[in-house]
Amino acid sequence: MFMPNNLNAMIKKSGMTKREVAAANGVTPETISRQIHSKVQMTLKDVGKYAAILECTPQEILFAVDPVPIIARSMVTEDGRVERGNSNKDIGHIFSHNYYVPQKAAVLWSVDKGYSGIMREWDGAVTFVDHRPIIEQFISRSCFQNVSLCKVSGEGTYLSGDLYPEPGNLYTLHCPYEDKIRRGLSLEWATPMISVVYRPDLLDMQIVLNSVN
Repeated sequence: MFMPNNLNAMIKKSGMTKREVAAANGVTPETISRQIHSKVQMTLKDVGKYAAILECTPQEILFAVDPVPIIARSMVTEDGRVERGNSNKDIGHIFSHNYYVPQKAAVLWSVDKGYSGIMREWDGAVTFVDHRPIIEQFISRSCFQNVSLCKVSGEGTYLSGDLYPEPGNLYTLHCPYEDKIRRGLSLEWATPMISVVYRPDLLDMQIVLNSVN
């Protein structure tokens, strides 16, 4: 079975007809129809040519599921600290044939080569979170007593861990991997972590970073 693709949607978006795109790629309209319906597999050369014709990226053609924005990058240092990057809407996207939940976002992980502790398996991992609390700037109740991604008021970086509410709209965050507890936190937003994928390559996910990263 061939994976579904996004070729038809990108043709419609371009304003061209299927016959025009087929002619530009040197194939028959019947061939492009079969490629759209995944009855004929497109080669990487085909995808590259279609991307040039339609003025889009190859990933936008190959993956029918909407790309997931990457909102942050986290790194485990040699001494076991977790360094979390600032918010950056231009980090990149993850393209996948797998459907998760709508309005999700991703955090990329890396591990220093000199580190050999319990978080070694996080090298190359991706965590998926609910994007809505970040966009709308609120504390999701789904975070309480569960692993979450949070942004502390007045701080540029993210924190992750188990979140507990305190009186006065303040919060406690327990980071078990780092064995740290921070109390009395004022948060801009908090969102639950939905899942972790340790081997995105085995799920045919493509991580596309912008050139600035």
